[in-house]
Amino acid sequence: MEPSPTPAYSDDPPAYTPSADPQYIPTVYSRRPVLPTITATITVSDSPPSPPAAGSSRGHRIPTNDDDTYWVVIIGNHPGVYRGRTTAARNAGTSARVVMFECLEGRRFANRIFVEQYRLRVVRRLIPVNIPFPFTSAQQRRSTQQDEDVWYVVPSGPEPGVYFSRTAALRAASFAAGQMVQVDDEDDAYDLFVDYYMSYRIQDYN
Repeated sequence: MEPSPTPAYSDDPPAYTPSADPQYIPTVYSRRPVLPTITATITVSDSPPSPPAAGSSRGHRIPTNDDDTYWVVIIGNHPGVYRGRTTAARNAGTSARVVMFECLEGRRFANRIFVEQYRLRVVRRLIPVNIPFPFTSAQQRRSTQQDEDVWYVVPSGPEPGVYFSRTAALRAASFAAGQMVQVDDEDDAYDLFVDYYMSYRIQDYN
């Protein structure tokens, strides 16, 4: 008798195995560039990173200053996008469950990684947060049928995320237009979603 399959999702975050050749995160959005190269998953500590040995090189795209790189905290006390490993590690916390990535291509790609991982239900806060529901925003503009092919941020509803079309956003917001924020630019949409999450206006998936 074959064992029953492992559930696809549970209350515990999935285990990550560091790899020297990490896989790209699957694409779930249309009309967007390929995700950037990311480093292997790491577990952080309170200790600052050690400087590279003399004569060593991590590649010409890697900034030499720790504060010049962006880090994506996927699982931690305060998930989000941070500039500098030290800042990211401080917000991630010291739990063995912490998971974070270094993004070599800058903040806009780091935002995409974060939103992708949120949609895949991987992002998880390790400390309890009380977030009011439903979400309301002063930035909300009344959308019309003419606003079909534009970007939307859906902070609450069955499928929070970033969407390119009014139809998809309405479906994700359970047809509650008041839960949608229309954004003119793609990069701004991803940035706004990350900002909402980091300011405790978006809940984790249950």
